[in-house]
Amino acid sequence: MDGFGLLCGIQPSKWLSNRNLGFTGEFDVSTGEIYENKSKAKYKGLFLSVVKGEKSIYCNLRGSLPMFFSDGHTNSYDYTREMFLATLLKLEAELKIKPEQNSVKTIEIKVDIICPLKVQEFISAVKSYKGTGFKNYLDNGKRIGVVFEFQQYHFKMYFKDLDSQLLRLEIAVKKMVWIKDTKIKNLSDLAPPLAWELLLKKLIQAWNEVVFIDENNFDYRLMKNYEIRKFFRLLDASYWLSLSPKQQSKAKEFIQKIKQKYCKAANTKEIITQLLFEKCQKLITVNSKKGEELTLFSDFKNIIKVNENSQLQKIENEVCFNHLNKGLNDEYNWSQEKEAVISIKRIRRCRRRECRKSLKNKRVTAIFCSDACRHKYYQQQKKKKRIN
Repeated sequence: MDGFGLLCGIQPSKWLSNRNLGFTGEFDVSTGEIYENKSKAKYKGLFLSVVKGEKSIYCNLRGSLPMFFSDGHTNSYDYTREMFLATLLKLEAELKIKPEQNSVKTIEIKVDIICPLKVQEFISAVKSYKGTGFKNYLDNGKRIGVVFEFQQYHFKMYFKDLDSQLLRLEIAVKKMVWIKDTKIKNLSDLAPPLAWELLLKKLIQAWNEVVFIDENNFDYRLMKNYEIRKFFRLLDASYWLSLSPKQQSKAKEFIQKIKQKYCKAANTKEIITQLLFEKCQKLITVNSKKGEELTLFSDFKNIIKVNENSQLQKIENEVCFNHLNKGLNDEYNWSQEKEAVISIKRIRRCRRRECRKSLKNKRVTAIFCSDACRHKYYQQQKKKKRIN
C-alpha cells in the first residue's frame, strides 16, 4: 500500500493546536484578506488540511504512509503489513488519528519487482488491457512506463529505478466502490492479512489481463507462414484497439496456442507473475507469524495463469524465495531475485526441430549444434520444396 486519502474523524483543534504541524492559511495578496475556510500543512510526506464546510469542519489527509513511516525520507522500499501495523500506532501518537475513526477515500496498491526486461523492451511488449490502449508514464519528459486510465482506478506499470530495472506495478483506486467486495472502510479494516490478500489479488488479476507479448520469447523461424503473418500483426499495439471483444478473445487464444508450440522456456510474463506472487507473500507476512500467514496464499496460485508446458513449472521450487519451510529474510535480497530471473530466461537451442540441443557453449551467432545438424536441416528443406 502507498498513497492514501482519508477523512479523519477527529477534532480540528487537535491538529491546529499542534505546533509541530505548522498549519498555514490562505490570504489575498492585494487586500490582505485572510480566508478562514481552509488551513493546510505538510508533515513527513503527508498533506493535512482542515476545511470548513457548510455543516461541519473536516480534517483531511492524503499522501504516502510509507513516506510517513520513514519520517519523510522515502517511499521506495517494500512497505509490508508489519510496517503498516506500526504506522497505525505512529499515526495515533503523532496525529491523534485512530484506525477505526476515519474513512478511506483513495488507496494505492503497489508491488516492486526486478524486471527481466529493460524499460523500452517492457513498454513495447505491452499491447492492451481490457480492450483499451495505454498512455505513456513520463518522468521529467522521459517515458518510463505505461498507464491505463479508468474512471474508478488507474493501472500503472513503470520503472522506479532504470539501472536496477526496478519495476513498480500499481493500482491507484480513485473510487472505493471498485473494491467494495473487500469491505475496507477505514484503516483498521486493513489490519487483517485477509484484506491485504484481497487487494494484492486484484493487482495480480489486473496483470494477468494485460496483453503482453515479448517477441524474443518466440522462435518465429519455426512458425508456418500464416502464423508468422498473424503473429507480426499482433505485435502492433494499435491493431489490438481495432479488434472487437470477440476478435480479441480469439487473438489471445492464438497467442496461447503458438506459445505452447514455439516457446520452449518460461516466457517473460510468467516470470513476472511468479515474482509478483513471491513478493506478495513477503508483503503480507508478519515475522512473528510466518507459517500461519503464508498459508493464506494457498489458493492464491489459482489466479496465476501459467502455461502447463512451461519450464517455469519445473523450476518453481528453485525460484520460490519465500518458501513456507524456509521462512522469510528480514531484508529482501535484490541480487537473489535478479539471479533467479536470469536463470530462467530463454535458452538458445538448435534450429532443427528434431534436435533442439542447447547452444549455451556455442558462439552467439550459431543456430545449429553441429555441421551434421545443419546438413540434415537443409536436406529436409529441399525435400519440402520438392513435395510442394
